[in-house]
Amino acid sequence: KERSKAVMVLGSMSRRSGQLSSLLSQYCRSPPPPLAEAAIRMGLAELLYTSTPTHAVCRETVEAFKIVGRKGSADRQVKLVNGVLRRHLREPGTLPPPTANL
Repeated sequence: KERSKAVMVLGSMSRRSGQLSSLLSQYCRSPPPPLAEAAIRMGLAELLYTSTPTHAVCRETVEAFKIVGRKGSADRQVKLVNGVLRRHLREPGTLPPPTANL
């Protein structure tokens, strides 16, 4: 079950890359560091395309990022990942049509 969910989330990240980029630009003034961006994209994809409870997505995404994030700047980036996901829940961004992914 977890593996199929992971495959679905990663597939959504790939297929909906343009939509996720659009959302990311609505929430971030400048591009986040690469690992933080990947975590945010993963969390957004799971929030948008699965029925996983929102609190669980935010918690699990942040906890996973803490494991792979770099020491030092990781605290600021953890807050960024958490903040973007929580902002999306409070203020859902506007998704472009799926054809914008091309």
